[in-house]
Amino acid sequence: MKKITFIVILLLLFPVIANASPPSRVFSYSDGNTIEPAENTANEDVIFNYLSRGVDTYTDSSIVSADISDGTITNTDISGAADIADSKLATISTAGKVSGASLTSLSSIPAGAGIIPSANLSADMSYSNTRYKVGSFTKDISGITGATQQITSIGFTPRLVLFFGAIDTTSSACWGFDSIGTKGLIYAPDGTPTTGEYGASLVSASVTGFIDSSNEHYAYITAVDSDSFTLTWTKIGSPTGTLQVGYIAFR
Repeated sequence: MKKITFIVILLLLFPVIANASPPSRVFSYSDGNTIEPAENTANEDVIFNYLSRGVDTYTDSSIVSADISDGTITNTDISGAADIADSKLATISTAGKVSGASLTSLSSIPAGAGIIPSANLSADMSYSNTRYKVGSFTKDISGITGATQQITSIGFTPRLVLFFGAIDTTSSACWGFDSIGTKGLIYAPDGTPTTGEYGASLVSASVTGFIDSSNEHYAYITAVDSDSFTLTWTKIGSPTGTLQVGYIAFR
């Protein structure tokens, strides 16, 4: 009877242990052997002890996504050496999910990413509502050649400056531009112009006190910084008077 009972137990457990790593049998029997109670108990103990520790009922490669409960895998379950390829990661599109400190190349940011906050830009590039500065200055055109004149309190590094100038009590005037490298102007002399005294220059200057073709004091920008631009002046002949200049400097 005990032999029959043991066989029944094995048949009941077969679906479980067939898919697991089975325990080792303590005693084996052949037809006609007498099953001793102690031997039967020893074999049963092996099975019961094995079951009490939990049985892996899955064979290799048999676990699929449907077998895993949603939300049960956490960060601690993933090995630090997993080295998951980025091609298997979904696009991160939720705001706040990527730290700015993790960016190493701004050149890879697409145009559709939006505006970079001014706090992330250098002081020279920071966005500001002040995109231009309007100002004025004067120049005694009887001064020496080679003199420099720094125009300060711009508030940013200028990249383009427009000039509008005129000499007091004369009809001399000029209109010029300077992009710190490329410059030009148009000008009018004092009095009735003669041939060559009313025209334009696209290479030599951006602002001038032009009396006539023999008397002139002109300049262009030779340096800029975060708050100013500097003009270097050249004199031709013996011009006199005060050049009044208005300017618009652009960031």
